[in-house]
Amino acid sequence: MEDLLYKTISRAKTALLEERGSKFYATVSPTETRDDFKRFLALAKDKNPGATHYCWAFRIGFSPTDELSSDDGEPSGSAGLPILRVLAGKEMVNVACVVARFYGGTKLGVGGLIRAYSQAASSALMQAKIVEVQERVKFFVELPYKILNDFEAMLRREDGKVIESTFGEQVEITFDLPKSREENVLSTLADISAGQLKPKLKE
Repeated sequence: MEDLLYKTISRAKTALLEERGSKFYATVSPTETRDDFKRFLALAKDKNPGATHYCWAFRIGFSPTDELSSDDGEPSGSAGLPILRVLAGKEMVNVACVVARFYGGTKLGVGGLIRAYSQAASSALMQAKIVEVQERVKFFVELPYKILNDFEAMLRREDGKVIESTFGEQVEITFDLPKSREENVLSTLADISAGQLKPKLKE
């Protein structure tokens, strides 16, 4: 099974669009969880205090992708959904976009808003470095010390990475690996532990 590759961005970028007096500050950022997004949204608000609207969208995770958007007081479907369509159209995953609008005194109408929010999000993405990433899955497992070396060697072979380790009576390990290696890893863990180890899939 080949690794599936997805597009994301390497770091946050911001672009400014001006339309009939209104200013649209669009920022895109890598975002792997909803908690990540909450922090990013708070930061975007801090960097753009006093904006009339903070409209946003995100696409998080693989198969299925978690998608959500907000118009934040703009006419329904005129802001968040256009931003989301830009992210989806570029096949982005683990990416969020917040557009802070400062009203300039002239109403743009629904069509004008759709164009403005779409263009602002597109401009921010154009500023960002787009990279390809593997679909990866995350697990938690408790290991006896006697098989720790075998586990670490297996993880290296399968392109896995230890995210967090806690050492107590046993070793508690959170790790991730390419989705395509999942069956191999689970089978190997069963072999080296005589069927005792059953890693738990983490969200």
